[in-house]
Amino acid sequence: MSVETAIVSHVVRYGDESLVYLIEQGITPEYFTSERTQDVYRWLLDQWGTNQHVPSEERFGRRFSNFRLAIEPDPLPVLVVELRDHYAQTVAATMTTSIVAEFAKPLSKFDLNVPLGMLAELQERVNIVRTYNDTALLSERASSYLEELLAMDGAEVPGIPTGFDTLDQASGGWMPENFVVIGAGPKRFKTAVMVWMALAAAKAGYHATVLTFEMSIKELMDRIFCEGAGVDLTHVMRGNLTKGEKRRLHDFVDEQKSWGGDIDIVHDVSAATSVAGLAAQLRTKQKRPDIVFIDGMYQMTDDTREWSSEAMALTAVSRSLKRLAATEKLPIIGTTQALDSRISKKHGTVMDSLGYTRAWAQDANIVIGIDRPNPHLNEVHVKVVGARSMAGVTVQVTVDLSTGTIYEGGEVDAPGSDDDYG
Repeated sequence: MSVETAIVSHVVRYGDESLVYLIEQGITPEYFTSERTQDVYRWLLDQWGTNQHVPSEERFGRRFSNFRLAIEPDPLPVLVVELRDHYAQTVAATMTTSIVAEFAKPLSKFDLNVPLGMLAELQERVNIVRTYNDTALLSERASSYLEELLAMDGAEVPGIPTGFDTLDQASGGWMPENFVVIGAGPKRFKTAVMVWMALAAAKAGYHATVLTFEMSIKELMDRIFCEGAGVDLTHVMRGNLTKGEKRRLHDFVDEQKSWGGDIDIVHDVSAATSVAGLAAQLRTKQKRPDIVFIDGMYQMTDDTREWSSEAMALTAVSRSLKRLAATEKLPIIGTTQALDSRISKKHGTVMDSLGYTRAWAQDANIVIGIDRPNPHLNEVHVKVVGARSMAGVTVQVTVDLSTGTIYEGGEVDAPGSDDDYG
């Protein structure tokens, strides 16, 4: 079944909300390349303009008796992306024919500027089709925005909980389009902190996708059960559990069923290694995630694979992840290495400590560093190194994997950054 038929089916089956979403996304009849689906969509728009209501499925069936609706169409945001790509391909195919004809002209009549201009026009049209800029006219949105502000009591977290109260108070939680980079040196509990954040999101009713390059699915499941149930990680890994730990694990599984949220673990070292592969994973999943965690972003590859240096390739990865967070309107939280040689002796992890490319610090909405002042203790400092819309805070966190507990201590003072590296 075509994407055009699926979108029409979504509008007919789910009504006004679906059509309003399409209108807000700028989907016009010209996006439908089939004359049949274009006529149907135009009729739905006409009915909406006249009655401010999508006709019933029964009425639709009388008007288009031979139109077969999809029983359970995919989520509308996924379909809109597919429709944009489909229409862009149609535009490109149509215009390419004329461009090829220009190149085929005899040299005596050939003017290079003509096909180059046509190529530029093609690129512009495809870019317009495949992207949509969400706009907000102040005069139209001021009242509703004020109403939303007044409805908040100041205690709730408007975004997705981070798992740490201090970070929630500073940021309001993870927000749509956030690109967050968590950087730390080896043995600073990056993965443990990331798993804790994913658990916090799932417990709050959100669907989290965790893409892991650092560990296998089994190893990450060990971490999730350790931290979720509060049991010794070594016991989980080896299976030598105490009676109390077995009981807590059973309780954890039962509790997880009532969360409303879930954690989807992806360990695809081929398709999901690139950002385009990750985007395909997100858009084809039956349940679209609310938040994405990536353990080991520095192991991802650039989609073009054309860069000669690792730094340039990872710069392209960083920029692509930031765009993906914006286009999919969800937070992307990723971990990467901080280099010991660039960790400040006095101030620990700073913006310049992130390894392999400076783009991590440049592109991120929020950079979080994790320092372990004493390598023999389980206490770390989780701190906001830099952020566009988040207070700079540092919180002491104890990570004890022998008991499967992570708990937050008080906020600590952290001096500003410098370039006094080790």
